[in-house]
Amino acid sequence: MGNIGAQCCTVAEQEVQPKWMPSPAGDCAVAGLDPTAFQVGAEGDEVQVAATQILQVAGIAAYHTSVILGTKEYYFDADGIASAPALWSHFVGNDGDVEQEICTEVFTVGRSPLSGAALVQGLEVFFYGGSYDVLLKNCNAFTDAALYFLTRRRLDPRFSRLERLIGGTRPLSTKLLAAVLRSVIPGGDAEGLALPQDYMPNPLAENFSVEDVIARCDALDAASAYSQRRLLNRGGRMAAARGA
Repeated sequence: MGNIGAQCCTVAEQEVQPKWMPSPAGDCAVAGLDPTAFQVGAEGDEVQVAATQILQVAGIAAYHTSVILGTKEYYFDADGIASAPALWSHFVGNDGDVEQEICTEVFTVGRSPLSGAALVQGLEVFFYGGSYDVLLKNCNAFTDAALYFLTRRRLDPRFSRLERLIGGTRPLSTKLLAAVLRSVIPGGDAEGLALPQDYMPNPLAENFSVEDVIARCDALDAASAYSQRRLLNRGGRMAAARGA
C-alpha cells in the first residue's frame, strides 16, 4: 500500500522458478525502447520481490512491495517510479528516520535480460508522478506490473488483498478506510502511510487497472513474435536466393 519507516528484523528468502524470459531485441524494437537500455549480462539480472507488512486489519495484512533488479530497488510512490539501493524504501520512511522494527520478505522470481532503464521507460506511461493512490494505484500494483514486464510472472495476490477488498466497494467507502486506519495506527495518525484520514480517491487513478498494463505487455509479446517470424522468413528467403 505504501512505505513506512522501518528496520528489517528478518529477511526470508525463497525462490520461484521463472516460466518466461523476454526477448530484449524483439521487445526493444516493438516497444520503441532505446536499445542501449539493455546493458545486462547474457543471463540477465536477478529479479526479486521485497514485501514488508505495514499493518493488519481483521487478520488481513497490508504490504508495501517493491522490485529488486540486480542491486537496485524500483518502487512507485507519489512522485512516480523511483529507484534506490535495494530495500531502501522498506527501511526508511519519508522523513529519513528509522521508526520501528518490522519484517521484510525477499524472494527471487527469476532473471530478466531487461534493465532498470527499460523497466522505467516501459512503465512510466502508466505509473507517472501524481497518479499514486493508496488503494487504486499503489506500490503493489506497480510491483505486479513490473514483475510481469520483467519475467511474465504476477505478484502473489495476498500482498494486495486488503486494498482490493476495500477498493472493490462501489462507491468507494472512504469513511470505512479512514476508520480502519485510525483503528490500527497508534494515535489515529495515518501520516506515516502517506494517507490522510479523510481519504479521497485520486482522479488520476480512478480508471487505472493493472490488467491494462498486463494486456499491453501481452500485445508487445505478440508483436515481437510477429516481427521475429518476419525476420526469420526474410533470412530464409535471402539464403534461398543466394543458393539459387
